[in-house]
Amino acid sequence: MKTAAIPKTLIWEYKPTEYFRDCLKIQDKITRKVVPLELNKGQKVVQEAVDKQRRAGRPIRILILKYRQGGFSTWAEALLFWFCRFFAGMYMTVSLDIDSATHIFGIADRFYHYLPKSEKVFLPTVASNRKELKFDEPHGGGIIVETAGKSAAGHSYTLAGVHLSEVSRWPEDTDDARAGLMNSIPETPNTIIVVESVANGMSGWFCGEWFKPDCEGRRFVHVDLALSRDSCGIAMAHKPVPGCPWYEMLNGEPNPDARKVVLEVVLQVKPQLAPGSRQAPEIDFDSVRQFIRDWQARKFRIKGGLVTYDGWQSIDSRQILRKEGFRTQEFSLDRNLEGHDTLQELLNTDAIAYYPHPVLLREAKQLQLKSGRKVDHVAKGSKDVVDAAAGAAYHALKSGGRRKFIGGSGR
Repeated sequence: MKTAAIPKTLIWEYKPTEYFRDCLKIQDKITRKVVPLELNKGQKVVQEAVDKQRRAGRPIRILILKYRQGGFSTWAEALLFWFCRFFAGMYMTVSLDIDSATHIFGIADRFYHYLPKSEKVFLPTVASNRKELKFDEPHGGGIIVETAGKSAAGHSYTLAGVHLSEVSRWPEDTDDARAGLMNSIPETPNTIIVVESVANGMSGWFCGEWFKPDCEGRRFVHVDLALSRDSCGIAMAHKPVPGCPWYEMLNGEPNPDARKVVLEVVLQVKPQLAPGSRQAPEIDFDSVRQFIRDWQARKFRIKGGLVTYDGWQSIDSRQILRKEGFRTQEFSLDRNLEGHDTLQELLNTDAIAYYPHPVLLREAKQLQLKSGRKVDHVAKGSKDVVDAAAGAAYHALKSGGRRKFIGGSGR
């Protein structure tokens, strides 16, 4: 007895990536040929996040700090197209300007142009122009493209989802329009908001949404200072607490993504030549301290944790920060092997969450143990960034988490 084949449409409804591959076409950037949409590594990561939210019955909310030419705008349009196909409703993409909006609409238009005939029968269009792809009844859904400068974008529609592209580059006077669009999407399953952008400085709404604490855990910062020859390394880490996506338990179940330490910031600060100066470039120590102040202002609980510096020229910075309410102390990675031993153990056991900062990875691979007493870099190498990471991770693991008090409160 033969088993009846599962209809393709049913597979597509539950597996968006198969719909992308079977139905949607893109133009290959190298060959310029029209090819099926097969997700690349980065696109698969964000699609997995979408699938996870859908399985949990949650509305889809995705924020992407992207790299250029990664295909994230294409992926977001494919996802909107899939949502529109299977759940109907109106969806909107808002991009920076006319040129980028036209380019993004071209992606959606190509999707429809190369759809299989069976899909076009299901999705006949009543409008297809430079800014709108509208499907006939009984489906009645569609995709609209607008520019960020249009203050009334989305006000004429009841939307089920939005894709906001290159948000970090939007003009400041579009904040109300952006907020209005996002707030108009119901907090119900099968609604979607995708916000994506390249980095554009450490200010503005996008940076504030991307760079914010994921839990109330106390933060630990280590600074490896330098003046003119070397770079300065700064890192911030925390130990996961309940509510953190890296905590050992999540929604009452063991968390497969659990880690002992989260290394959330790694920075390399290079010496800068002062305007009009003929002296050797130097690192402004107050600008280093300002990073710590800014992170505290963004509600990272550094004042509840600790700021450590290596010994070189750090007394003044530690005193200044201490007067501002930060706990500070000296911690030398040159004289103490515990920091690097801890970082190495966390890495070897996959117990630390971190992003692949290229300088951090290079320095970590080039470390050497000299005379069994000191961790140092190779000739003409550096270790400012990996020192900062080791110092922050060590103190987060040793002293992180919440402080427990009688009565069950914590801080």
